[in-house]
Amino acid sequence: MANTAKRNEAPTPALTEVVTGIQLPEVARRRAGSVSIYPFDSLTEVGSFFGVKNKDKRSLSSVVSNQNKKYRVHATDAGGQPMYKTNTITAPDGSKTDVPDTSKPIYTHSRKFEAREVDTETAKVLKGTPAEGSKVLIVRIA
Repeated sequence: MANTAKRNEAPTPALTEVVTGIQLPEVARRRAGSVSIYPFDSLTEVGSFFGVKNKDKRSLSSVVSNQNKKYRVHATDAGGQPMYKTNTITAPDGSKTDVPDTSKPIYTHSRKFEAREVDTETAKVLKGTPAEGSKVLIVRIA
């Protein structure tokens, strides 16, 4: 009844012989940067939206966040130079100087989205549209 295997020792894997000459079926894989199942690219105008009927706002938050990161760009000044948040440095004489912190760039969005839960007022407006019955709307806001 006593267990003879040591506690921290991993079991030895059971291997087969190497097999060649057999064509295996392709495996469908999702890779970073792959196409979203949601039609964010179709939201070409600010105010355009699509509805999601079987998800809630919380479950879509990471999807929306990833799309917002996808369309974020470095903010630039009038001369086209990237902008950074600044740190204020105080000199021994008491004078203060703002110095850009190049580890903290300022971003803006070429497109920005948000998820909105459908309330009763919104549901009335959506009646008779393709988004009727949606629990959440994904709206382009910038």
